[in-house]
Amino acid sequence: MPTETLVHHNQALCYKALQDLHASATVDCRPFIDFMLDAIANSLYQYIDVATRTVDDAIRLARDDITIRTSVLESRWLLGAKELYEEFRARFLKQVLANTGPAYVEAKLAERDERHERMGDTRYVLEPNV
Repeated sequence: MPTETLVHHNQALCYKALQDLHASATVDCRPFIDFMLDAIANSLYQYIDVATRTVDDAIRLARDDITIRTSVLESRWLLGAKELYEEFRARFLKQVLANTGPAYVEAKLAERDERHERMGDTRYVLEPNV
């Protein structure tokens, strides 16, 4: 997460928050904490792809892209409309995964082989899981 980069790009705001911290007779860290929380939130928004899709769109995308299929396969309900997640999960299992086990494994092995070739053909080089 490039929080340092965001602080660097907003140095004037960072210094203002630090000045406000020392300006009062009592130490009030809130301006600096607010600045840092904003910097962290902004960096998260830049690097996390937040998307809203219909169940039909998600099923179509999972059928067409092995990476999306893997992400959906590993998904779990955390919060929100549990019924919608359960509908999506049932349709995913029936419409995307049913009878595709061997083809899925072959596609994942091909993806691994391509990654190994691109990263120096060793299993010990891992890409970051961001």
